[in-house]
Amino acid sequence: MKTVLVILIGFVFFLSGCGVNEPDSAAGLDMKPFDSKTIKEAVADANKWRKSNPKVTSFINQRELVITLSDNTEYRKKLDDDETFAAIAPYINSTHDCATHYFSSCDAELKEETFYLKATDEENIILYDGNITSLNNGFFELWLPRNRTITLHIEYEGRKVDEMITTFSESNTCITTAKLE
Repeated sequence: MKTVLVILIGFVFFLSGCGVNEPDSAAGLDMKPFDSKTIKEAVADANKWRKSNPKVTSFINQRELVITLSDNTEYRKKLDDDETFAAIAPYINSTHDCATHYFSSCDAELKEETFYLKATDEENIILYDGNITSLNNGFFELWLPRNRTITLHIEYEGRKVDEMITTFSESNTCITTAKLE
């Protein structure tokens, strides 16, 4: 009888503990370390969750990264004061209108392709000069200084485009207008 009682009590404790340690049952994500991550680490996570956790919605504007789990719990992380984000999707045939980059849904034509990129600001300061590869969503990402007008010179397989973007408080984070010709 004591053995049955001990087993029964143990089973009750086991059942009462189910799910207690699960970090986020809505999305299966452990968001506890989110606050300790840098904005760049959090953006990298948002990119990974596009495929691994499709119920997670995530976007970035000039102020913050916002992640919403399937139970509508929101996590926010502010961008640094001196740097901002731009997701650029050069294209040949098709694009979409976009202002705010959604890691969870923005999709572009040229996935996992390598481009030559030269980014210069209005004072001809070179911010980037070299090859860059688009992610599996067709965008490449840049961290750029705030409050600048920047010219992007992009080349791909004999095609090129010069695209002007800005990094002011209301600037787009999703750039889908760079048509390669």
